[in-house]
Amino acid sequence: MKKKIITCAGVSFVIIFVLLSVNFLQSGTGSISKENIEKENELKKSLDVVAQEEEPDEVSKEFANKLGVDAKNVVSTGKQIASTKYSFTVLSWTRGKEYPGYVLPKGKDLSNYPGAELDEQGNITNDFSYIVVNLSVKNQSDKKIENDLIWGYIRLRFLFPPSEYEDYVGEVSYLGEETPRVLNHNYYAETFEPGEEKQMALIFVANDELLKSEAIYLEINPTGAVIDNPEYDIRRYIILN
Repeated sequence: MKKKIITCAGVSFVIIFVLLSVNFLQSGTGSISKENIEKENELKKSLDVVAQEEEPDEVSKEFANKLGVDAKNVVSTGKQIASTKYSFTVLSWTRGKEYPGYVLPKGKDLSNYPGAELDEQGNITNDFSYIVVNLSVKNQSDKKIENDLIWGYIRLRFLFPPSEYEDYVGEVSYLGEETPRVLNHNYYAETFEPGEEKQMALIFVANDELLKSEAIYLEINPTGAVIDNPEYDIRRYIILN
């Protein structure tokens, strides 16, 4: 009798454990796995996105050859290029030491990083310069994109920079807006309605030595993910020329 009671108790424990496990998978791990599957499917769809309809021009081909990337993923200023749910176009760009006309967000100090010294008018007085890129970004999908850190996934790069700057990471220093947004973890986030297009002045501050590089360009990685497999490379490049 005692053996039967122990056996029944053991079976009951197993049943309860299985039910709890199933419930856990459905409520926790299962949902995470589903999200991962959805993300993987989205990534596969993004790989089918045509970067540009036209044949790459000679400038793009030459640049791509030097950079070691596919020419179809390279365009010049004024031309549109697509990746994932977005299309990107550099409308114009400038570089110089004069104040670009956009107020720094509260808490942003360019003298701390990257080291630019400013006068009372906001002009740079040492060996740094503003690079202001007017970028148009369009949501090409039929779904709303919410709080995507898209402005933070754009980098200013230099082709063949001086050796001491080979590891330079050209993050956006700040966004050019009439009313600066709050500088927090969502600073680079943006929301796009289906088909909506937005323009943003991206302000970079870089050492003047970098401006001696052969070319200046934007590297855009719309997901921000680390890409270690060429087959899954969704990065796009826009030459500032």
